[in-house]
Formats: sequence, structure tokens, C-alpha cells
Amino acid sequence: MNSEVIVMIVTLLLPSGQSEVRVTPFQSADKCLHSAKMEANDPLVQSVECSALYDGLLTLQFEEDKTEPSSASLPRVTG
Repeated sequence: MNSEVIVMIVTLLLPSGQSEVRVTPFQSADKCLHSAKMEANDPLVQSVECSALYDGLLTLQFEEDKTEPSSASLPRVTG
């Protein structure tokens, strides 16, 4: 039996430089999207998205930030 749970995933960038991820369940995608739009106005929110969990599993997909140099392009330091 496949059960779907809608969640809002919020990534915060705290003044200390640390980041935090919060996952909040919602009853419907509409309620999640409404809350996500409000969260996006918070200056500490780095990103916010709504996603669906299937059978309790959340699959994350990370994309490389094109504004930062990749670790492959950084010089290697050996001591």
C-alpha cells in the first residue's frame, strides 16, 4: 500500500553561519505551497520547497551551486 505524505523542506542560513533543515508535514499540497510562500519571505530562509514522501521515504537530489567553485577546480594542498 503506497501512502503519500506532503512535506515542506526549509533550509535556513543562520546568522552564525550554520545552516539548518526543517521538514514539516502537511495534509495537502495546496496548504504546503501556501506555507512555503510565506516562509520564502523570511530573510533567514535560504530555500523552501514542497515534496512528497512515498512510503515514508524522502529522496533528496542535490544540485551543484554554479556560483561556487567546485572542489574539483580547487588546487590540492599537500603537506
